[in-house]
Amino acid sequence: MKSNLLLATVFALSATSLHAQSFNVDVGVADKPSDNYAAAGLPGYWNAVRLQHVTPFMITPHPQAEPLRDINGNATNVVVHQFGGMDLNSSDDPATIGNDAGLMDDFLATHSLSLETCVYINGLEPGEYEVITYAWMPNSPSTDGKVRFDFNSYQPLVGGEWPGGHVEGITFSRHQLTVTASGSLSYIGLHVGIPSGGNTTIGAALNGFQLRKLPPFIAADMNCDQQVDGSDVAGFVTALLDEDQYRASEPTCNIDHGDLNGNGIVGPEDISAFVNTVLN
Repeated sequence: MKSNLLLATVFALSATSLHAQSFNVDVGVADKPSDNYAAAGLPGYWNAVRLQHVTPFMITPHPQAEPLRDINGNATNVVVHQFGGMDLNSSDDPATIGNDAGLMDDFLATHSLSLETCVYINGLEPGEYEVITYAWMPNSPSTDGKVRFDFNSYQPLVGGEWPGGHVEGITFSRHQLTVTASGSLSYIGLHVGIPSGGNTTIGAALNGFQLRKLPPFIAADMNCDQQVDGSDVAGFVTALLDEDQYRASEPTCNIDHGDLNGNGIVGPEDISAFVNTVLN
């Protein structure tokens, strides 16, 4: 009984620490979303930031950087600044309402093929992070934005008709990144730009982003209770059949715990290794 209580206490403290390094950021000039709005990530306090273009260019904390509060509304040492995007704008898309409109209808844009909107986040604790980037242009379904991060090769396009809610590839992208205590990975550098052949008049939009620190990696721990047992089976099956449903049902966990062969997805080829891990 005492060991179970200790485990529960450790897990609760771990979850609190993770939330202290989780942030929701709305970029723009209009009303921000309410704290119960999760978008494609976790609900909680939304920072409203203008991210005005600041000089000189620097990837380290800028004197004009804006401080961020975590999703619990607590002040932190994490700061953010931006270089490149200069058009802070809003556009009332009739398809978006409520909190969706609060996040997506205002945005920071770049209109140059050679100059992206570059956001630098400093002060994060070392660890693995998931970043959800909203890069959807209101009232312009044919406009794509390219999202990329420093030291990461994945550069998806985001855009399309508003689907009635958040859909990866249409309203947002998802990246997993490493932050270290020092060196080239000690910050997160987020960039949104116009893809090759894109329309510079319309530009590329950054509506906001959500950032959360991921729990320690434990293969097959699908509910992130730091144990591998029969309680992880349901989560693995959900991740296998419907990735979005898994993320909705386990918002504070990491779907990569089910990727037992390391190929980047949870698929049928992981079943045998998952079963062996649980049984052992």
